[in-house]
Amino acid sequence: MAGEAQTRSAGLIGSVLVALGIGVLCAYTLPAVGGGGEKITLSQLGTLIAMFSDKGWLVDLAKVGVAAAAVSAVAFPRRQRVLQACCISLGALATLPLPIWLNGQLGEEESLGSGLILAVLAFLAAAAIPWIAMAAGQPAGGCGDGRSGTGAGRSSNPAWMGSGLPSQAARIRLTPASGAPGTAVQASLTGFPAGAGIAVQWLATGEALGEATASPAGDASLQFDVPATIGPGTWRVEANAAGARYVGSMFKVTNPVADLAAK
Repeated sequence: MAGEAQTRSAGLIGSVLVALGIGVLCAYTLPAVGGGGEKITLSQLGTLIAMFSDKGWLVDLAKVGVAAAAVSAVAFPRRQRVLQACCISLGALATLPLPIWLNGQLGEEESLGSGLILAVLAFLAAAAIPWIAMAAGQPAGGCGDGRSGTGAGRSSNPAWMGSGLPSQAARIRLTPASGAPGTAVQASLTGFPAGAGIAVQWLATGEALGEATASPAGDASLQFDVPATIGPGTWRVEANAAGARYVGSMFKVTNPVADLAAK
């Protein structure tokens, strides 16, 4: 699981950086504005905007947006992938005000050049890539945010990879299987390789809930509190260890106000 996560993370970083690089390359090497028998590059356009309008900040905004998206792709740890996706998308989308404003200033015989059009497409792709990667990284049967519409307390139990155990499946059982944010939950872990380090996380946010070491029998347990920031719904809690696929169980987060009313 750890190796797969690292591979997906490296793929995300590479894809975002490639999309941003293509956008910058197209913007600066191909015409930004065409028509009327004249083609203007983005460098020339930036000079004209700074000289004859007060919109020079749009060019600076686009540059800062590209830089912010690139830094966000590299700097964020995987457990903060939602925040990372937001920052990448906001940075990439910060490049759009310039071509939108420019398109409204062009005459009848002028149009956006191929450079800006292709750059816009590349930056839109960069904005979408982290969300697509998050959706593709969820286990089958779950939603992109780590929720499930099939109820709480059920487990998904893939077999271990490369553990040397004869088709032994790992399991995680949550007690209780539902509760409001802040509820103390006992996670019982079975079927893990002896001595394996087991990490438990809240899938939707990647928040680490705790770690445990499997006994010689492959069992372990730990206690965690339901994160205070999680809203009502059915969410997936996952456990993984080196050389193993993920194993998860669903937890139903209830409304604390409704719980108090019921009492």
